[in-house]
Amino acid sequence: MAKPAKLYTWRDPAPLARVAVYWVYADLAFAALSLLVSVWAMGEISAYGFDESAELGLMSDLPAWLANAAEFLALLGAAFCSLKWTYRVSRNAHAVAPGMGTPPPWAIGWYFVPVASLWKPLAALVDIWRVSRAGKAGSMTPIPAFMKWWWGLWVASSVIVNLSFRLSLQAETTGDLHTVSLLDALYGLVCIPLDLLFIRLIQQITALQVANLEPIAPRASTAPVVS
Repeated sequence: MAKPAKLYTWRDPAPLARVAVYWVYADLAFAALSLLVSVWAMGEISAYGFDESAELGLMSDLPAWLANAAEFLALLGAAFCSLKWTYRVSRNAHAVAPGMGTPPPWAIGWYFVPVASLWKPLAALVDIWRVSRAGKAGSMTPIPAFMKWWWGLWVASSVIVNLSFRLSLQAETTGDLHTVSLLDALYGLVCIPLDLLFIRLIQQITALQVANLEPIAPRASTAPVVS
């Protein structure tokens, strides 16, 4: 006998969406700053070489470190708020279409599962988009092209970060430092459109849910199970 779908209730996603958007804008700003600092660092490495930059500590190391640290903190804030928003909009979608697609906990959990993180989080957001746009009948609703571009940039940014981190631990030559700085710059370049597209995704799904799901979704007082 199939286990009955867990019932969820409606909660307004707009306040969380606003906070998430603020943090994503902060991440975008620091990604742009990191891009500029990485380009500058490449010039400094060329001028001083590996030994001086590694042993003496170039002044360019400090702004590069500060920019990366600030970007990392902004990324943590954006990730935390974005995952909370994802959970909220997934709950809302399940409130209207119980048992649809990916359960709310896994809508965020798949981001932390190796290999599956390459496509499962997108599948969860596709389900959320479709229900938010067309309710229970949304299983065949086409998704907008910008969602595919956003996910492609997300995967690319993850690959770039992984390569940069691994190479930075093994850097032994000026060429290695150049490559790390180049990857850092490329990451900043990718993050700008990535963040802009994600802001658009947050705003559109939130607007769709408020317009289409809020009038029909069950509230806490009407649902037998609330999570």
